[in-house]
Amino acid sequence: MNNYPGNRMTEKIRIYADRLSRGGLAEENSTLIAAASASGIVMSRKDSRTALLEAVMRELPLLSVVLAQPAEPYRTILDFLSGEPGLQGAIPGDSRGVLFRSLPIMGESTEDAAISVLRRRRGAVVPGLGIIAAGRSDPDEALDVFYSICFGCFVKFFSDCLRISRNGRLGRDRSAAFFRAKSFIDNPETDFPALARGPFQTGEEARAAIEEAGRLTVRYRLVDSSYGNASYRCGGRLLISRTGIPLDELHGAIETCPLEEDDCPPQASRELPAHRRIVLETGNRAVLHGHPKFSVVLSLDHEALLAGIGGGAAEAEAIEDVPVVAGKPGGGPSGLHLTVPPALKKRRGVIVYGHGVFTAGKEDFNEAFRNMLEIERMCVDKYFNEIYR
Repeated sequence: MNNYPGNRMTEKIRIYADRLSRGGLAEENSTLIAAASASGIVMSRKDSRTALLEAVMRELPLLSVVLAQPAEPYRTILDFLSGEPGLQGAIPGDSRGVLFRSLPIMGESTEDAAISVLRRRRGAVVPGLGIIAAGRSDPDEALDVFYSICFGCFVKFFSDCLRISRNGRLGRDRSAAFFRAKSFIDNPETDFPALARGPFQTGEEARAAIEEAGRLTVRYRLVDSSYGNASYRCGGRLLISRTGIPLDELHGAIETCPLEEDDCPPQASRELPAHRRIVLETGNRAVLHGHPKFSVVLSLDHEALLAGIGGGAAEAEAIEDVPVVAGKPGGGPSGLHLTVPPALKKRRGVIVYGHGVFTAGKEDFNEAFRNMLEIERMCVDKYFNEIYR
């Protein structure tokens, strides 16, 4: 049971509900979140779906459950994929490694059906209601799962469309879903904002620069929800965003870590090993990591890289001039901290298979932000030029 009192937890999950709609993941006013608190189960709001979530929370050992209708284009994509014989192949979509090899589709939106599926799985499609996602280890986990479903289904849908178009036509239903989904996707910005100029000499200046870069990364849709991370080398210290915190809410959520040692607050981003090696080995001070979607979509063309995870190969393939590498989030023998830093040397960025993009800047975040935006724009152009050919 969470130690938050009921009123504090209610306030927290209302902020979470707003975060899903503000981030373009859920339709406005469609999100209902249930969470365990010191005083019992609390809800972000009361509506006709409350009884469903209460039943799930009482029956299962969960700390939170999210139920929401995904916003466009996710709704169109999910509606189409739900009509296929099983949602197979959704990919990892977050720094915690949430993975859906298949996504259950509930046959009916009843309490018993929801309890049955969430007893075995972390999320599912609920007919007429959208996505239901559960959190077992902490209240944030349900949001992680919801995001992973949206991100994974987006990447799967557009990747499948590209693969099918190479072998023929999309077919009437898939083509209709493709063009409808595309109509909700904005083209990447072509104007680059001016960020604070470095180098930054104090921790206060570096924190302000990280916060600014984080806000713009979210605003330009290079990352969704509480994903992505940013860091800056300031002398013998590395300032890095805290894990699980949205990049547009980093004030007071940036950790300071020794550059040469492993002694670091546990709240620091899970990608700390990669950030540390990048600044030590490339001469860059600023590091930015996001999840731009079409960069990830095109990375799936390079599945052969997966066979080399753990071998430390830095650069086996590329999209134009941008290396594509494989690696798992965090440290360990298969971690992307072994593949990203060497590939980033003298390159404008690195795409991690099925995951996201890393960029860096010598003095500040201007170069890192510009490069990430340009890489995503390149991938968008490459994707649609090929599929329309």
